[in-house]
Amino acid sequence: MTLELNTHSVAWLRIAGLDSLRGLAILMVILSHFVPEIFPGLSNGFIGGLLGAMGGGGVLLFFYLSGFLIYRNVQAQTPAVFLLRRFFKLFPAYWINIAVICLIALLFKTGVAIDPKTILSNLLMVQEFTHSSLLNAAFWTLQIEVKFYLIIVAFHYFCGAKRVYWLMAALLLINIALFPVLHRGSTLITYLIIFFPGIAAARGYAAGWNPTAYREMAAVTAIASLNALAFLNEIHVHMAIYALVHGAAITLILNKEFRSQIMSFFGKVSYSHYLYHAAIGFPLILWLKAYATGPVQLLVLFVLVFSVTTAIATLSFYAVERPSIVFGHALEARLARSRNNLLGRLFQKQSVRIQRDFITGRKLRAEAGHRFDEGRETGHHR
Repeated sequence: MTLELNTHSVAWLRIAGLDSLRGLAILMVILSHFVPEIFPGLSNGFIGGLLGAMGGGGVLLFFYLSGFLIYRNVQAQTPAVFLLRRFFKLFPAYWINIAVICLIALLFKTGVAIDPKTILSNLLMVQEFTHSSLLNAAFWTLQIEVKFYLIIVAFHYFCGAKRVYWLMAALLLINIALFPVLHRGSTLITYLIIFFPGIAAARGYAAGWNPTAYREMAAVTAIASLNALAFLNEIHVHMAIYALVHGAAITLILNKEFRSQIMSFFGKVSYSHYLYHAAIGFPLILWLKAYATGPVQLLVLFVLVFSVTTAIATLSFYAVERPSIVFGHALEARLARSRNNLLGRLFQKQSVRIQRDFITGRKLRAEAGHRFDEGRETGHHR
């Protein structure tokens, strides 16, 4: 018997602990960017190095979580459904962010290049192909995310989920082959490999974290860490450490079902926060820093900028992100009911094994915990 995936109710797929980790990731990124800008004295030495690495560590954690989510979704959805949902999750908020950046540049003469070529290149997310500047410094990770979406959905369609590590091996071999030519690894390929511990975590979670799943998670995380160590240039050591720590953290969270309400909130608005901490936060710091002359005033400035960007991110989530996702689901349902046979097949609901696997995994963990408690009670009574 197969279980039918409900495209409008996916509560069974939502794991609260991962929202908390997403909240941790965005706070790591924001702290690493805001603190050195507001407190320049902390940008050097050990603390400066730690803050710089923290931002990279937050990005790595985002990629781990994306690997988990995307691997799970690419099995549960047809390629058309997957790409449609990713589009409405990513692009509407991204386009509004570009509009806000252009408006600020026009009103306040921030110096941001807003010529037609740059705007169009950013709207289409093809900056690297047109050699255009990024309107938002945070956009570089989104380019990697989109490429991962396209690669993983194509690979899954042609090769299937069971062969996913063939893709990781191919990427690793290409990076090694490029090293003698470029004298470094490909930045894109290096970061694409970072998604695979998240994939291993998704497979382990679905399997109920049996011993094989733990070994798989450890091996893939070790490979991702060595990949970062070898190919991520000046921040390679810090990133390799973060790769190991994040692998352990996501495994622990998935096993213990940990949740923090405040961290889950930051996780929920993390995409908009990521966009606006750079688009709004940096200009605010630049304009207001001249009025903050002492440590207390600088601390007030930090709290103010963080609060403003959090408020804007929350507004963006409820006014842009959520309605866009709802609209995408409605469009998907409409296309699935289309009289055009091709459209109907592309967007129809899909019976998938993944829902059953995730439910079974949860049951296996619950049973294992129950047996452990019983054994502990028996030992205590003895």
